[in-house]
Amino acid sequence: MGKHLSEAELEIMMVIWREPEPVTSTYIRKKLEGKRKWALSTLMTVLSRLEEKGYLICDRGGEKNLYRAAVTEEQYG
Repeated sequence: MGKHLSEAELEIMMVIWREPEPVTSTYIRKKLEGKRKWALSTLMTVLSRLEEKGYLICDRGGEKNLYRAAVTEEQYG
């Protein structure tokens, strides 16, 4: 992969890797509640950065954006 993730990016990817189905930004934010107090805009910025780096795929077809991993945890590690 080449580009290593920041701690915040890795926390988001860990949430996504644990879920078999694509997830919403709201779901990710809830899962990180104990660790990070992020505004939704901050989370969206990090999600778009992960997408630019090639770690995430965002499906913008429906009512809400759905995020899924483009890289498995094994491929990252």
